[in-house]
Amino acid sequence: MKSLSPSFVSLLGQILCSPSTLDLLLYTVSQFSQILFLLLLCLLVSAFQASELSP
Repeated sequence: MKSLSPSFVSLLGQILCSPSTLDLLLYTVSQFSQILFLLLLCLLVSAFQASELSP
């Protein structure tokens, strides 16, 4: 188990530092922020419609 740990750490380091992983991370973050923005927009629109409907 102890002999496996350093290789696992170096493998994890290689995965985290590889450009493709960084690109994937940036892509995921940008997609997530877009989805979050759309959800926020939907909430704002529904709140606006609710305030318009009630006198």
